[in-house]
Amino acid sequence: MRAIIHIGMHKTGMTSVKDHCRKHRDALLGDGVLFPTTLRGICKKLGHEATDLAGLEEGFAMELAQIPDGGAVYIGSENFFDLEHAEKERLLGFLDRFHLDVSVLCYLRPQVRQAVSYYQQHVIECFRRKKRPANSGVVEHFDALMNKGYYRYSHVLDSWSRYLPRGSLCVKPYGADVLHGGCTVRDAASIVGFGVSDADIVKRQVSFSAEKLYLLETFNAWTGRLGRCLPRKIRKEVMRILARETDGLPLDISREEKLHIARACADDNERLAAKYLSPEAADMFLDQDVDSVVGKVPADVRTEDVARLFGRLNAEIPALAKWKPRFFRSLRRRFSRSPAPR
Repeated sequence: MRAIIHIGMHKTGMTSVKDHCRKHRDALLGDGVLFPTTLRGICKKLGHEATDLAGLEEGFAMELAQIPDGGAVYIGSENFFDLEHAEKERLLGFLDRFHLDVSVLCYLRPQVRQAVSYYQQHVIECFRRKKRPANSGVVEHFDALMNKGYYRYSHVLDSWSRYLPRGSLCVKPYGADVLHGGCTVRDAASIVGFGVSDADIVKRQVSFSAEKLYLLETFNAWTGRLGRCLPRKIRKEVMRILARETDGLPLDISREEKLHIARACADDNERLAAKYLSPEAADMFLDQDVDSVVGKVPADVRTEDVARLFGRLNAEIPALAKWKPRFFRSLRRRFSRSPAPR
């Protein structure tokens, strides 16, 4: 029996695949694919040596009995991508108890686009959860994760391949033009072996304009141990209003920032292309686009446009009025500190 471990990476549609499998678990069983509920949250358990993984055996064995011998088990988590070696050993050791034929599926996104997308989502999530952003810009975010090894894709894959038989690691680039059916859900389904209808594919990602992200970052600047935060009800209303409009270009980064990221990853991507990617996929990583701009770069974001956006929010959410002076002080301070926006 096969077991496919989908290790992410982040921002490559992993959540959509898991949501689909959770929602259509019975249909997957009909296709001979098990999406086990007993292993939900296993990443946290892998990180604690005291956790008795043997205690999961009975429940997982009962789930395995639901599929035929020629079936497949699908286990996925973005957090698998950069597990520590000891955690990988515990996961693979647990699955080995059931004599499963294990393979690993991984989608990779070119680092330039990944850094931009990850940072945008980070700003939005910090606003939703009342957290101060960990980094002040795309390059700072990239450098922090690069130092931890996250963006050194070939090394991450090496750490997985050392535990797997040859040919058991499937690496695919992330992009609508290269994925089967144009999305990760359809592509993963074609590899794992379950069906997906057009009605099952729901686009959830909302692309925020550069002005919206700057507005949320200004709100985020208030958040901290000593700072006041917007109440949860107001934050939800702000997100609802911003998400219903699609005006404006999303945030892109400057050519210099793209070059910084591409150069930092160049050596590792050479190794990645030689060892893990097809020639067609390799081009996406070896020749990352630094010349075209698909959105609005920070230098083109104007203070008055962000202020106007806040004014529209203020008109619909009267409770924002008492934060108006603080918002404009933060906005002026934020733009004056950064040499890029005007």
